[in-house]
Amino acid sequence: MNEPKIYLNSFYPLSCNTKGKKAIRQFGLPKYIDGSCRREPDFESQFPCITALCRPKFSQKLKKGDIVIYVTNKKGIGSRKIIAVLEVINIFENHENAANWYKENNLPIPNNLIVDETIPFELEKTHQKMGWEACIAQANSLEKWNEGYKNRAKKHPKVAQCQFLYCELNNPLNLTKINTHRSLTAQNPPILRIEEWNSVKDILGIKNIE
Repeated sequence: MNEPKIYLNSFYPLSCNTKGKKAIRQFGLPKYIDGSCRREPDFESQFPCITALCRPKFSQKLKKGDIVIYVTNKKGIGSRKIIAVLEVINIFENHENAANWYKENNLPIPNNLIVDETIPFELEKTHQKMGWEACIAQANSLEKWNEGYKNRAKKHPKVAQCQFLYCELNNPLNLTKINTHRSLTAQNPPILRIEEWNSVKDILGIKNIE
């Protein structure tokens, strides 16, 4: 059996631009939730899911036991902030199977599961950063934005369900220089070495995660 891997991943939070900051003030939303119309992942879910809506190749290779550290992109924030540490606990073959788990357990379905029961967030509750990614390059409306995500979910249906090991959506810590001799970019999620993972745990004050 392969050892679980530890990944460093990044995303654009709601607070990354003026439109997102307006949404935070207007609707009382957490500053560091994902800012898209389909939160990827949905950090307000009790058991968030990692899907192919953002990085299909990454999401499709995740396995049970893997750990994903989510940090903010620097653009609009000024630094990488550690928002969440997720551990993969289940793998589902598609969005429908994942959604059934939530229904069977009487839990809300995460917003990034594209099924009949979920809808995208209103444009006013997002950072409105449409068109920055290949699958939604032509998006200029909420409908087209969501349609791009629907197409990606059909093409890459696998879902990794997670549990939180850490989460801070309003006052996160900065990812200060960790114990590494290489440049880490979270745009293409790297696998962390044990000493790098230990550095992240030291920053967060986590002592009980292997």
